[in-house]
Amino acid sequence: MGADGYYTWSDGKPVSMRIETNSGNTTRETILQIAVEQYKAIGVKIEPVLEAFNVLLDRTDPGTDYEGFIIGWSLGLDPDSYSIWHSSQQGKGQFNNIGYNNATVDAALIAGRNGPDCSKAARQKQYNTIDKELNTDAPYTFLYNQDVLLFMNKKLQNVAPTTISTIHNVEQWWVKN
Repeated sequence: MGADGYYTWSDGKPVSMRIETNSGNTTRETILQIAVEQYKAIGVKIEPVLEAFNVLLDRTDPGTDYEGFIIGWSLGLDPDSYSIWHSSQQGKGQFNNIGYNNATVDAALIAGRNGPDCSKAARQKQYNTIDKELNTDAPYTFLYNQDVLLFMNKKLQNVAPTTISTIHNVEQWWVKN
């Protein structure tokens, strides 16, 4: 460890890495600040980089020069994460920018979106398989899942939020007079 509190490689250069995130997102900026402090505590120098969101997306395309980044994913009404995890989704402008490749996940993603059984229970089984594989492989360091408070007028009936989506069954909602 050097006098500056950072470890150095045998060539004298500090053990360091660049971590990028988008500017203007206070949650991600705070996470980056905490990462800088925690890595410093173990002797690793972090170069924090804040940039526009579109620049960050371009910088994290496969084949570009990035070392680490902080970003968030959210899914729509359908919890289909094909574009994030399927091995075919690697390339410029696609979201599997870390090159994740797992045949079990690929098969479960296809079955979850195309069947042959597309019932809610069958799809949930496929998504559970994906979750187990992601927990085993740990392709990312997953930091947190945001808490959400859902407020609705009590006239709105048959709302059944889940951990996957607050509005997954919107076609079954109705308003009580």
